Amino acid sequence: MFWRIATSIVFVMLVFAGVQAQQPPQTPEPPITAPPPPDKQDEAPPISQDAPPPPEQRPPPEQQPPPEQQPPPEQQPPPMQEPPALQPPSMQPPPRAQINPAQRCGAVAYTADGAFGGAFGIDSCEEAERLAIDECRRESTDKADCSRGVVRRTDSWFLVQFCRRGGSWGTHVSTGRTMAEVNQAAAQYARSSQYGADNCRMVPNGLFHSAGLHTKM
Repeated sequence: MFWRIATSIVFVMLVFAGVQAQQPPQTPEPPITAPPPPDKQDEAPPISQDAPPPPEQRPPPEQQPPPEQQPPPEQQPPPMQEPPALQPPSMQPPPRAQINPAQRCGAVAYTADGAFGGAFGIDSCEEAERLAIDECRRESTDKADCSRGVVRRTDSWFLVQFCRRGGSWGTHVSTGRTMAEVNQAAAQYARSSQYGADNCRMVPNGLFHSAGLHTKM
């Protein structure tokens, strides 16, 4: 048995040696060496398609400065209240008492050349005369003549006429309780005067009432 096994091993070795003798000798190829890879700094590893995307880089939130700490308000004393201002006494005259229109006075100041000044609805006849003279002086060139002829009345109508005939002229003031009465008095004077009715005429605004009734007509 041992000899059979040894004989089989020898046979196999002889067959293998014959096969090796039939193959030509092979020249070994020189090993191929790959060039070293270039230097890479901080090269990121390849991203796998299956890997999840990296999180989005967001800038850090801005830090708000801390609010300024204000000191607590100081305790201020309450404002001083000004004393009420003293009102000066009123300089307006006291309201005048109601006077019956029949008691109000009117006046006419006139000159020979037909200028005149009138006042009406005045409380006193003295004040009415003064106002009439002032107005006459503003209208007339003969200012001194205004104070020579002044007619003042209460509850009366005034009618001022200017008459002229040739080289003579003059001014006349008629009065009456009613308008018809004053017109009749003025016509009577014109007819009986040296000038005649045709030479006398009423001056502009020469008809008015002592209490101002003419302004309501």
